[in-house]
Amino acid sequence: MPRPLTALFFVSLLACNSGASAPAPQTATGPAPSDTKVSPAAAACPEKVTAMRTLFAHGPGDATILDLPPGMELPTTSGGAPVGNGLPVFILADGKFKLDATMYATAADLQQALASELDKAKQLSVNTGVPAGMSLSLVIDARVPASTILALADGLPPEVTFFQIVQLAGDTAPPAPPAPPAVQKIFDESPADRRAVELAKALEKAIGGCKPVTELFQKLAVMDPASRGKTLLDGLPGAVEGCKCEGIDLDVLVPAVWQMTGKTSPAKRQFPLALSRDAKAEQQRLPANATAADLARLVEARGKTPFRLELEK
Repeated sequence: MPRPLTALFFVSLLACNSGASAPAPQTATGPAPSDTKVSPAAAACPEKVTAMRTLFAHGPGDATILDLPPGMELPTTSGGAPVGNGLPVFILADGKFKLDATMYATAADLQQALASELDKAKQLSVNTGVPAGMSLSLVIDARVPASTILALADGLPPEVTFFQIVQLAGDTAPPAPPAPPAVQKIFDESPADRRAVELAKALEKAIGGCKPVTELFQKLAVMDPASRGKTLLDGLPGAVEGCKCEGIDLDVLVPAVWQMTGKTSPAKRQFPLALSRDAKAEQQRLPANATAADLARLVEARGKTPFRLELEK
């Protein structure tokens, strides 16, 4: 699913409309007393900002989050495009299929569910004029037999297109900062249509009226969404530093921002799985015991060129 970066929009509105405001600047009346005490938050701020910069230097993660089922192993490749907005279908090592939160025991069961989704797309096409079709992001365990994938694809109409999701070889993600239970609950349990609003409220409270941080979020709200993640990670440490961490709940702000936009898992990529039933399409053969890992190597080499896949007897 897409990352909840729409929270950035909501939080800017909340910050603009909130009754709370940043503390008024003090007018200097003379030299500061030599015995001025530094608050605990300000004293600890440089170390905390340095830790933020170190974490955020890993950069934003994938724009589309794919939460892999426990134990799933993806094929690895050296390239591929960022994961698009296809409907995620998980094919597990035991041969079962998962669509949304529902498990399907056979390809035929899943095909029936997908037919229903395609009917909805066709009805939408009638109402809007948008061409009917369906794009599936096949998140396939590397150990799944290629025959299982063929059985699924062969039972779906030509309006359905496929992409195979892989993991970028050698890529890693840093340990994520622990989130307070209330924040983690938003990510784990909140319905998608509520998640952004709840995150915005949590972020507004965590910001605590810090003007540089509020201004950063307001800037993000009117930016190109594709640039928001990097801009946020690059700008937030300096904005926090501008308030000397005063009044900011970093235990909420840092993990919430990191889960929203940070690199929380190794990068995923996709390749077109351009399976064709056209007799004129080039035939590609794989061993009878070929797996999704073998198929990933094939589609990485072929690019967008359609092909007929034949498994040796």
